[in-house]
Amino acid sequence: MSRFVFATLLLALGTPPPATAVDESSDYVGSSYPCRWTVVRTGTATQVSGSCSCGSTTCPISGAGTVDPDTGTFSFTGVIPGLCADLSCSGTGDGEELQGRCTSSTSACNIPLSATKCGNGVIDPLENCEDGNHADGDCCSARCRVDPAGTACDDGNACTIGDVCDATGTCTHVPVPPRECRRAVASRDVERCMATQCDGVGRQACRRRCKPATIRTLAYAQSECRWDPLNHTYAAHQELRIRRGDQQPITVATFDSQRVADPLGFCPAWGGREGFGGFSVLAFPLQRVGVSRDGSTIVYEVNDAAPFFPFGSLPPEANGIFMVRSDGTGRRRLGPPSGDKSFRLGPAFGKPSFQLFGAYTLNPRIAFSPDSRRITFTDLGPAPGGQQAVQIAVLDLVTGDRRLLTHLPAGTDPTPFPDSPGSSPVFLTCCPRFVDNDTIVFQTYTDPENDPEGSRPADLNRLNSFTIGIDGGHLTALPTPTLIPGAQVIPVFGVTGRRIQLFRVSMPGNPTSPPVSPPGSIFPIVEIFVKLGRTQLLQLTNYRRVDTFPAFLTPDRKRAVFLASADPLGTNPHGNCQLFSIGVHGGVPRQITHLDPGFPVPNPGCYRTFGIGYGLSRAITQDPVTSTIVFNTTMDALKLGPGAIAGADQIFAIRPDGSGLRQLTETPTGTQLANPDGFTVVRVGPFAYSGESAFQAF
Repeated sequence: MSRFVFATLLLALGTPPPATAVDESSDYVGSSYPCRWTVVRTGTATQVSGSCSCGSTTCPISGAGTVDPDTGTFSFTGVIPGLCADLSCSGTGDGEELQGRCTSSTSACNIPLSATKCGNGVIDPLENCEDGNHADGDCCSARCRVDPAGTACDDGNACTIGDVCDATGTCTHVPVPPRECRRAVASRDVERCMATQCDGVGRQACRRRCKPATIRTLAYAQSECRWDPLNHTYAAHQELRIRRGDQQPITVATFDSQRVADPLGFCPAWGGREGFGGFSVLAFPLQRVGVSRDGSTIVYEVNDAAPFFPFGSLPPEANGIFMVRSDGTGRRRLGPPSGDKSFRLGPAFGKPSFQLFGAYTLNPRIAFSPDSRRITFTDLGPAPGGQQAVQIAVLDLVTGDRRLLTHLPAGTDPTPFPDSPGSSPVFLTCCPRFVDNDTIVFQTYTDPENDPEGSRPADLNRLNSFTIGIDGGHLTALPTPTLIPGAQVIPVFGVTGRRIQLFRVSMPGNPTSPPVSPPGSIFPIVEIFVKLGRTQLLQLTNYRRVDTFPAFLTPDRKRAVFLASADPLGTNPHGNCQLFSIGVHGGVPRQITHLDPGFPVPNPGCYRTFGIGYGLSRAITQDPVTSTIVFNTTMDALKLGPGAIAGADQIFAIRPDGSGLRQLTETPTGTQLANPDGFTVVRVGPFAYSGESAFQAF
């Protein structure tokens, strides 16, 4: 945590010499992480207030210091509650940038620091542009001055050449033909990988390791909000993009809003605390996405039911479930949207604090049948008592026939944090998918066999799995395995199979290894089990941690892929969230990813902002054709540097052996302080891939 917190601290300390005629009372940003500070100088005294993102929380910093206006030399003392109680910093500033060092009795607080006004969202004196980040294709220098015409720039697009700034400060380019574009994309991915993923590996072996993992069809939402901090308003823009193989993404749907009031600060909270794009379902129209298993068809849902929806009420024909071919043609509306929202709101939601657990979002894919003819999803329908309840729906893409298959009882969505007044409920019934063309499997906290009226409250640890035919018949409960005393299966969506099944099981005892998050948490020790055949149950992990999650079984059913922050091989010393695999009969695990957020965080692991998958839910997909694994993470997977890790959520592909890592999205994610009216946040998600996803919750 200290590196990015303190990299912004010095912004409060320096003041320019009077000869520069620069008013140092301004907003500053750190040069390595998105933070905002307000500095006020009176004579030779300075006061500072502000905050920085510290992993999944916000760290307030305050203090006071002195400065010599003639030389820019400063000294400062302050405090970061809970981390540094005796912080002391000194250095020099030139009115635009600050350089110095902080010391403290806390070793983590001893670090060189730097900060700048460039990128604070305001055109300060001596500036004539904002941003200073060439990686996003602008022509604004690191000192926030428009680059001269002819200056080389980079629009981030591998399918253009000759990127150069024109006289207006615009990065211009020349497009290349599609075949050359594909070659350029593959070449870029190889070069990135070879530059960052081959420590201690010879060049030829490195090149083999970095041959890009093969992908088919990826569909994802790219969402953007532009916030005005003075008037507490924002405007929103969203696109649905499709990427096929090595081709550049195409946009098949766009949505734009008017500028609307944002009194509760959704936009800055989304940008400053929630690094994952899946949270966009609270304010943007794209809710669910699905890709057929053959990669030819995309189905997506548009719904204006989001609580912070800024687009105004959409016309009936704009809301609905839509289908489009992967080349962007053949778009048609299949019917109205689902009545089951992709989010749940708790009591804390809507309060100015905007607590994380005030809203719970879940982004399960729209699931296709193996023959790509039908889709399944959750919807609302009548329960046995006449109430509206979540049911399983199926839609035939050829005939347009849509029907509810189940008659599940109503009930109250379970709450994972019953002792927390701000916690939000989770999903009562979720995540249907096809076992074959005629059978669907789904999970529910209801019990239609033993509690058909829904009179018994939902139990968070009682997740039932059922199969049902596409004609609505043959509802069959899948057996729950018998476990050791004190252990029980806990919520796992979408990994139930026929003969071999993965389970996430809570174990008795207290976690002995970090993370034990949060203090006093209800999260128990969890381990991965596999059920072989009808009776044999085998424990695959023994990490005694709270954040070990099953992902999927490989197509040959020989290995189980899972998420963990453990370090069983001595190759994950910082406890970051990683992908592992292990044989279904046990053995030595294999670490697939070696991800790092790029700076120390106080509480690493798979529950945290810097993890794999979105928030408290996570989806990992394996391509059944190429075996490529597709996942999203906020960590700097390719070690591209500070500009890539500023709360970024990107989608990646990798082979099961850990080779071929490539970044599939090129979105300038995170908080971009890019205009004088405030800042812009861009996120990726929800998304879907042409493979079956295993979906984990909690």
